Amino acid sequence: NRCLEKIDEKDKEKILIIGDSLTSDIKGGNNAGIKTCWYNRDGKQASSEYRIDFTIKNLKEIYDPPITLFCKGDIRDKEFLRRTRGALV
Repeated sequence: NRCLEKIDEKDKEKILIIGDSLTSDIKGGNNAGIKTCWYNRDGKQASSEYRIDFTIKNLKEIYDPPITLFCKGDIRDKEFLRRTRGALV
């Protein structure tokens, strides 16, 4: 929860942690109860021990409107994207 101490937003429903490390970024988000986005540029396979809400292969996917993050199974989570738009940290 150290990351929550460093940002103004405290509502976990409005926070998305984006990282390339399963063992620190994604696991940390899982432990904190925050949605996660795995930056998986190499197309690696993740262990089922991690809850990965979104996966991107290129960081540009975060910045280009419309945001193109996908849930597992390539189902767009439009409601989550609507709530978090502009609140990505």
